[in-house]
Amino acid sequence: MIHCELRKDGGGALRVLILNQFFYPDVSATSQLMTDLAGDLAAQGVEVTALCSNSSYVGNRPLANSEMRGGVRIERVSVIGFSRQNIMRRLGSYLSFYVSAFFRVLRLPRQDVILVLTTPPLIALVAYLVRVLRGSRMAYLVQDVYPEIAFEFGLLKPGSIFGRLLSGIATFLLKKADIVIALGTCMQARLLAKGLDNRKIHVIPNWADGAEVRPIPRAENPFRTAHGLEDSFIVLYSGNMGRAHDFSVILQGMEALAKEKDVVFVFVGRGPKRDEIVAFTESHPEVNVRLLDYVPREDLKLSMGAADISILAVADGLEGLVVPSKLYGIMASGRPALYVGPANSEAAHTIVAHGCGIVVSNSDVAGFCRAILEARGDPAKAEAMGVAGRAAFEQRFDRRVATQHYYELLTRLVKAS
Repeated sequence: MIHCELRKDGGGALRVLILNQFFYPDVSATSQLMTDLAGDLAAQGVEVTALCSNSSYVGNRPLANSEMRGGVRIERVSVIGFSRQNIMRRLGSYLSFYVSAFFRVLRLPRQDVILVLTTPPLIALVAYLVRVLRGSRMAYLVQDVYPEIAFEFGLLKPGSIFGRLLSGIATFLLKKADIVIALGTCMQARLLAKGLDNRKIHVIPNWADGAEVRPIPRAENPFRTAHGLEDSFIVLYSGNMGRAHDFSVILQGMEALAKEKDVVFVFVGRGPKRDEIVAFTESHPEVNVRLLDYVPREDLKLSMGAADISILAVADGLEGLVVPSKLYGIMASGRPALYVGPANSEAAHTIVAHGCGIVVSNSDVAGFCRAILEARGDPAKAEAMGVAGRAAFEQRFDRRVATQHYYELLTRLVKAS
């Protein structure tokens, strides 16, 4: 059913611009999430434009400057090629996107709402300037809280001149947004600590597509057969291997479980920490591990469904600053989650609340190993956790649930303005 909400000025369908450096066909998490959101908004009659860069998150394959896909107009601007390893090239890519995106937005028709993310950090400055110049509403979707993440990574010092400057700009932009969208209550608490009005903050979790990722019987999964894992107990890590993820307990656990020949650790994806995993496996040839590249989105149901238990990890100090969306893919696949990270985090709270997995700290190697061995030894209990996760997913974290919340929120914002 197409709703096709009218703008307050009666000028036709609601116009929404999604501003993020990455969009379809990029494989990054925010790209896939925003591609989902754009498509679902367009299906309800919203005129959606996505403004992104013409280079991808993984590699630098150039993309078309403009195209239509599924009712969504995609506009891409030229930037310096993105690099996840070279910090100076990454900064150059960010800066070039700020400038190019600003001038491209001014050439687009006036938008009712600019939905701006945090890739790159402070790209909301472009949305704010357009808000001032053209009167568009500004909806700030906080996927990561900056510059606090940079402080935790040791890239910036909070007390430095530059650190204080960035912190001031970030808080200013959050306060100037018409609405701020947080990914969970832990992130909401972080934003409140920055002085935001709670009435401005709306909590909408990220999601997975439950039609794409769904439980698949292990015996019917060709992924296991293709990789010679039919009789293995698969411990899966799927997705970005980034700085926000602490792999120390995982690697130590791999070493401790090396004698359990049927337990195989499978890593699917890329990221800055992949080299750390590769180096570990090269120096520990006894570990049972497979390292695979990203799989196409249409095959995620197979790779996620191949797991007997799936890992997600968050480094200490990052609770509320990041919220790993891979948990929702795990829940969608009907597999139990093994979370490694701080207990006071969105992922840990979700797992405990719904009984869909196990939570261990970033120092608990014994607990990590015990969780895996218990899941292997009691498949009925592991299955029950997976079933509970899928049930909770369908209620709260499915794509259709989340994107409907966005549709309702954005239309209310325009009607109220």
